[in-house]
Amino acid sequence: MQYGLLVGGGNSKNQPEWSSFAIRDGGEVFHIPDSALIETDGESARATFSVGGRKFRIVAEFVDERAVALCWTGPESSVGRVPLRLGVGTCLKTAAGETIEVHPDAALSLDAARCGRHIDYAGIRIRLPESYVITWPVRPFNPYTKDGRSPIENAVAMVEFPLSSHEVRLVFEEGASG
Repeated sequence: MQYGLLVGGGNSKNQPEWSSFAIRDGGEVFHIPDSALIETDGESARATFSVGGRKFRIVAEFVDERAVALCWTGPESSVGRVPLRLGVGTCLKTAAGETIEVHPDAALSLDAARCGRHIDYAGIRIRLPESYVITWPVRPFNPYTKDGRSPIENAVAMVEFPLSSHEVRLVFEEGASG
């Protein structure tokens, strides 16, 4: 089965909320790496970043033939982020049994207390960390409009979670009922 693009990542100089990680220090947010090292083998890919002398690590690894894990470590007071490609009309099914439809005019803010430790959508189950917030819509900057606003079709849902020296994992599994 093919799923298309489900998650993304990256950095934007002017939109730190789109970065894969960020650290807050004295009221400032740092999110652009000073350096990066990418390593791969047959089972995983590892990216280690330095931001202001602090190390972040993101690892993508195959759990089995139906699942991939994205794993983060980073300093205290930092966050990791994963944008989810949810379209308008997408239905999310939570571990708590709630079905939530993504509407163009309704902002969402979902957390572990409401949703539990996983969500299902588009045939995928996403196992989430103990603490997270999913925010919809997060829109990219559009340089071709006066106000910088992009259409809702370009919006994503952003999963944000606190980082520490202990690994934080999100697991994407094929075959969910959502």
